[in-house]
Amino acid sequence: MTAEASPGKMQREVAVEKEGKFYRARYDGFDLKLLPFHANRLVREWDIWKMYYAPIDLKGKTVLDVGAGCLETAVFYLGKGAAKIVCVENNPDAVTIAKENIQAYPQMKVELLNEPVSLEQLKLPHDFLKMNVEGAESILLDYDGKLGPCVIEAYKIGLWDIPKALMEKFPELKPVYSETNQIMPATILQGIS
Repeated sequence: MTAEASPGKMQREVAVEKEGKFYRARYDGFDLKLLPFHANRLVREWDIWKMYYAPIDLKGKTVLDVGAGCLETAVFYLGKGAAKIVCVENNPDAVTIAKENIQAYPQMKVELLNEPVSLEQLKLPHDFLKMNVEGAESILLDYDGKLGPCVIEAYKIGLWDIPKALMEKFPELKPVYSETNQIMPATILQGIS
């Protein structure tokens, strides 16, 4: 599996191989262990991440990565020069693998929070917010602060158009990419203020 639109062809940037019931992903100087869901997402979304997940210069910055999975986006942001990644993940299987990845790379500047998404996390010191939590980004509708620079992958769930509701609440959010051919259509929103 490789990171391009059609898995199967080799691409230089990311190599993903099955290893038992897990996957290994090699990119940006790391060799990460991933769950199948996260390996599939990495392969499917790599080009999207490159185009939309880092709309500002992240060199020396702290990224708050909400929905961090097995640290696949954390490594992406470290590759963009981020100084530190604060990762929030609540899936126990993903947290177990993330801890293994941190143990394999103790030099990785990652802080892992094993907890559900909450508005309290937005108070943590950060320069950039990445949120992709399959619908839980709706929690932002209860936030009265300023988001700052961010990328949010928001989902339309049934009749509830979370991307539209977020753009109404936070006019600085702009849609930059939409994927409508899935069960939960996704829109990537960027805020660069």
